[in-house]
Amino acid sequence: MKTRFSLGLATLLVLSCAPGVQLTRHSEALVAKPPDCELDVYEPGLLPADHSLPVVGDIYIRDTGFTVNCGKTRMRQLLYQRACEAGADAVEIYRESAPDLWSSCYRVRARLIKYSDEEKAEH
Repeated sequence: MKTRFSLGLATLLVLSCAPGVQLTRHSEALVAKPPDCELDVYEPGLLPADHSLPVVGDIYIRDTGFTVNCGKTRMRQLLYQRACEAGADAVEIYRESAPDLWSSCYRVRARLIKYSDEEKAEH
């Protein structure tokens, strides 16, 4: 019983240390890419609000309350990896938060973009 409790507590601690990833797909027809695929990154304010690039999903990388190793570099790596795995060609970062009183982690929200064949030729 004591061993089972210790194992359960250790598992909970390990899982709660990871950043939270909330991914919403608007299209299920996307083909996954390797986690280290080439990805265009549009920083906040770089694209006009009325751009016509097809948004195929949204992603939010956040603190889970006990998250460690959650600086900007690590959280952005996780964003890019998950975007590739979701089949995106680009991400448009539209909100990012630096560590503050509410969280010691960098947080980021982005839109997943899938280029048409014509747009791929331009990039």
